[in-house]
Amino acid sequence: METLKRLPLDTDSFLVHFDLPRLRSGAILDDWMQATGTLTEAEVQRLDKLYQKALRSGDGWNEEELKMKFISLILDLVDIEDSDKIVSFYERPMSAVLKGVKIAVICDCLLASAAGIATPRTPYFFLQEFKKQKGDSNDPEAQMLAAMLVAQDRNADGKPVYGAWLVGSIWNFTVLSGAEYFVSPKLDASDRHDLNRIVFILRQLKELILNR
Repeated sequence: METLKRLPLDTDSFLVHFDLPRLRSGAILDDWMQATGTLTEAEVQRLDKLYQKALRSGDGWNEEELKMKFISLILDLVDIEDSDKIVSFYERPMSAVLKGVKIAVICDCLLASAAGIATPRTPYFFLQEFKKQKGDSNDPEAQMLAAMLVAQDRNADGKPVYGAWLVGSIWNFTVLSGAEYFVSPKLDASDRHDLNRIVFILRQLKELILNR
């Protein structure tokens, strides 16, 4: 039996193998990035407290601490989950054979509908986070894109798959729609204005998913 080639987890390998343009603008991305909203006084206080904690201690957090002390609390403030329609899952493996190569990745965080109580059914959004250290060569964008491609193939519904990858405080939002891959401008969670935008973008994501 022929052994399948395994595609390395670097962004250029995926862009070339799947013939994906890496687009910086397009209606499907631009409309999402223009999300606005308001925060209640209680939400402002929660976000201020989280923001100050990240400024004070965030540089010392490892990847798991970044996830538990910041990302999960942002998702909770956004109120991203919705019954069994949108459920967050962490550290879940995904794999598939696509265009003659095997793809396998561990998803740091994904949003999906749920089957039963603990199984992702239809994945909508992937978040891959990475706390960069000197000399690191990890490519969180590639890991996120790998998961998005697997989800697109698994869902087989022609609907976009959403994503974000983080390096430290920097967020990059993405959309995979058909054979087009869109990447947003960077947002810095250590900037208070950008942090508000991240919250509104995630709230808009919830609406996009529920209205699919």
